[in-house]
Amino acid sequence: MLTPSQNTTLEPITSQLVRDYSGVTAHFSRIAVSGVGLDKRSSRQFTFRNFVSAARLLLDAQVQVIAWNGTSGSWMGVGVDRKLCRQLEDALGVPVTSSTLAMLEAFRELGIQRYSLAVPYSKDMAHRIAEVYSAEGLRCVHSVFRGWNTGPEQSSMDEAAVRDLLETAVHPEAQCIAVVCTNVRAAPLIEEVEQRHNTTVLDSVAVTAWQCLRLVGIRNPRVAGWGRLLGKGDGLP
Repeated sequence: MLTPSQNTTLEPITSQLVRDYSGVTAHFSRIAVSGVGLDKRSSRQFTFRNFVSAARLLLDAQVQVIAWNGTSGSWMGVGVDRKLCRQLEDALGVPVTSSTLAMLEAFRELGIQRYSLAVPYSKDMAHRIAEVYSAEGLRCVHSVFRGWNTGPEQSSMDEAAVRDLLETAVHPEAQCIAVVCTNVRAAPLIEEVEQRHNTTVLDSVAVTAWQCLRLVGIRNPRVAGWGRLLGKGDGLP
């Protein structure tokens, strides 16, 4: 996993998500991310050079799959992530994915076209994410945002604040809630919210782990207690 440097959430959650699979371990390398936004300064953080130098350190651990466990492609454009993953695969020789590409794959897997967006980011970021997903044939019917674009702000959200974010995102027209940020501790609340509202919650950290499990050869990952996406598989390699 390539981790944004300010992220304090995805590493412990990812390790919990994969721990039930014997022989599967998650390893992490960081790239410098001081905050996110729609400006050029933010975009300059996400260069191929920054990614490949961090990814090469993971190759020392002989990892079989690499994921950019960040959601920058959700506002910079899905094509940016697709190009990045192709370039990294060519340079490193292992499959590469990202949180954004994993989220889109989860939408396809579950046949979801209408969603409610839940993000800690600012209003303009939420609107850009909805535009990017719209180009992929997905319709945002509702969005919730909190105006926080830095890692410390995002990770300061306690369980009550994250639960409020998810509860506020529930909408009758939405087939799911999409939590687009890997620094929000939404994954442990997925099952609770799904059961209470009879909906589906797709969290960026959880879908990235799900996609990586598939890429290492577990065709239908199943991890109990983490919601519908990870609960639907048979768990067989």
